Amino acid sequence: MKDNEVYFAHFRNQPEEGVKEKGALTIAYMVEKSGLKYSLSFCSPRDCFSKKKGRLISAGRLKKEKTVSFEILKDENPRDVVVSLVNNELENPVGRDVPRWARGIQLGGKYCSITEKDK
Repeated sequence: MKDNEVYFAHFRNQPEEGVKEKGALTIAYMVEKSGLKYSLSFCSPRDCFSKKKGRLISAGRLKKEKTVSFEILKDENPRDVVVSLVNNELENPVGRDVPRWARGIQLGGKYCSITEKDK
């Protein structure tokens, strides 16, 4: 993974059978000398999910410094660290507006599908 290059991860909430609510989340992240930096964009269950729009919003927030920064070790996988941090944030939203439908979603869990990084 190259420093200062933006990577994306997309997560779609796949609720249990019989539950209509879905929603999606896009994470933009980059590794800098000072550590890992990431930002989020949420797509409401009422809206049609678009990877392109999710990338634009989350990358824009990353550039505007609306981010969370975190120091990581050299042997840690940045994507795994970001997913773990965002999972913690969704379970315990502090200082960020996390939509009610997104609270408690486990990224990579049973009801959440993952799209591998893309550019």
